[in-house]
Amino acid sequence: MTHLAILLALAAALASLWALWDARQDLRELGWADWAWLVGTTALGLVVSLTAFDALDNHAWRAHEEQFFAIYNGQVARGDYHPAEVQVLASWFYEQLGLRVGRSIGLFVGAAAVLGGTGPLLAGLAGRLATGRWIGGALPALLLALHPTLAYWRVHAYPIAPSQVGVAACLLAAVQVTRHGRRSAYTAWFLLGALTVFLRLDTGAAIACTAALPLLGGRAKDLLKVTLWLPGLVVAGALFALPELQLLHAMGEREDYRTGGRFLRLHGPVLARLGVGELGGGLALVAVALVGCVRPGQRRTAAACLIVAAVAAVLPLLFIDFGMRHVLAAATALYVAGGAGLAAIAEQRPRAASIIGLGVVVLLAVPWASQIEDLGSRYARVGNTPPSLPGVAPPSADPPDGWQDCAIYSNVQTICDASQNCHPVKDMRDPDLVRKRWDQFDGCVYWTVDAGFAEVAGVQHEWWPILRALYPSEAAGRVPIQGRGDDAGDAHMYRILRRP
Repeated sequence: MTHLAILLALAAALASLWALWDARQDLRELGWADWAWLVGTTALGLVVSLTAFDALDNHAWRAHEEQFFAIYNGQVARGDYHPAEVQVLASWFYEQLGLRVGRSIGLFVGAAAVLGGTGPLLAGLAGRLATGRWIGGALPALLLALHPTLAYWRVHAYPIAPSQVGVAACLLAAVQVTRHGRRSAYTAWFLLGALTVFLRLDTGAAIACTAALPLLGGRAKDLLKVTLWLPGLVVAGALFALPELQLLHAMGEREDYRTGGRFLRLHGPVLARLGVGELGGGLALVAVALVGCVRPGQRRTAAACLIVAAVAAVLPLLFIDFGMRHVLAAATALYVAGGAGLAAIAEQRPRAASIIGLGVVVLLAVPWASQIEDLGSRYARVGNTPPSLPGVAPPSADPPDGWQDCAIYSNVQTICDASQNCHPVKDMRDPDLVRKRWDQFDGCVYWTVDAGFAEVAGVQHEWWPILRALYPSEAAGRVPIQGRGDDAGDAHMYRILRRP
């Protein structure tokens, strides 16, 4: 896979340069106000990430971040890790960065910020060129700069933010195909799309649906001009087909991706709990985009981006991880659709468009500011006190006798050593498994919460609200954590009250 990674990196560089060269005439349409806003919001996003999260002095190592850092420092080989956990192209980049440039936490975080920080700029350019108005690019750029999930991932090596940058780049490339339909635009679009899907497979639906932009934008007739788009498709397929099939096979080995439609019914309440604070702003944004769909000037852009957003939100519903990071592609497309809606309103009532845009930003930014503050305060472990379940007093006594004979979910090794029926907490993402163990142990199922649940790092902070949403529980006892030092603290034990 090393040689393939090098080829893919070269293809990505070529596609980026090709897309930039292809758009050189269009970029001259932008005035100083456009560039000032787009560059400023991109810088704002990096400032938010670096100030809210202490990634330089107290870096969070969960979600395979530690593996990337070990590869970067030359401590382990890239092949030692599962390719679905440590992405091969990203790991190759950090390996080469450490070998060729140097090794420090500042360089590690800085590289992550560069790779994952240009999403606002690219999405803003896509919106601006697609709509022909400043406000069409200003809205998506600002919202992506302030997005809490992106704020976290922008300063981490795990390729969440870079894949979102890829989605934004593909939207921009699709806009260029719509505007000009040149062979170079098609080739850049296909290469960027294939690279983005290789970085993160859950972007696949969004990337495929960016075709809605040229199809609705008058380029459907190009389907008959095979020599226009087929060369780019062949090149992208030749470079990416084999590694993407290998990655798909590797991901199929994991339990996360073998769930089918069983989790569809769970995503509604879980996502509502995770994102209820921004629900009003999200609905307002959809309404603004729908306005664009009925106005002739921006109808095609708004409708196409809404299609991308809607379809991109479907694929993550088919596997276990409920995290908001899986719907960033949908969010990016929705923000561009909202920008098109504002541009449509601005064609007749520019003042109203500005007021509506400001209202949407306020509706989203107020809960986002609270989320970023909360995430930043829990970025790395502070103290050894586990978080409490809402509405449940934390346990104060020893656990009941015989708990070792029940099923228990715990990340604490000493607790698992005392039980014959211990399972990792991540298994609680699947209520079917919990239900089987409930039946097996006659309703005696415990789970433990340690200080790590208070962390924001990686996905732990997403498991926590999911677990407390899915499993009503009561306090059962406190268990000292041994083997982590004298100040390791206790784990709080809870008992599930009813069969899932």
